[in-house]
Amino acid sequence: MLDKLKSEKSLLVEALKDLSNELKILAKKKKQLESKFGSLKKQSSQTADFERKLRESLNELISKESEITKKLASTENKVQDISERINKIKKAKEELSRV
Repeated sequence: MLDKLKSEKSLLVEALKDLSNELKILAKKKKQLESKFGSLKKQSSQTADFERKLRESLNELISKESEITKKLASTENKVQDISERINKIKKAKEELSRV
């Protein structure tokens, strides 16, 4: 009976050693996964920051495009007004040259 108990104790000790080794392996894998997760989280944050900066730049460009479009329309109107004035002056000159 004593031999049986010693044998069971020996088996339990071996099982505990195996479990201890398995726990060490799992702890190491956990640490690696946590490290990888931290790295991925940092990359994700950097990507989000980059995306935010790109959106801000895009909004600035859209704003500048809008300003330029307004200035272009204003300039076209001014050119049209000047062209109309020139035509009026030409007509007046033609009328004066007939007199």
